[in-house]
Amino acid sequence: MLKERFDLVTQLHGEIAKFRESSGIPPKAIILSPSAFEWLLAIFMEDKKILGVSPIDVRNWTYNDGTETLQIIIDESSDDYTVVVL
Repeated sequence: MLKERFDLVTQLHGEIAKFRESSGIPPKAIILSPSAFEWLLAIFMEDKKILGVSPIDVRNWTYNDGTETLQIIIDESSDDYTVVVL
């Protein structure tokens, strides 16, 4: 289970970095499958309990990657654990 946690977080950060490198512009949003969103929310809510901070703001539907704040969009038709950066 721990491997899955790091794989999804690594995938998310990898997709954000790949977008920055290939486009040369800052990303504006991430599209997540419902499964990916719920998994990331569980991971980061656990971090919030321990560290007092979470990069996901559920009130504003945003994700802060440390550089930008990205809008979170849920795509109900996406496959499990899909992450797309816009």
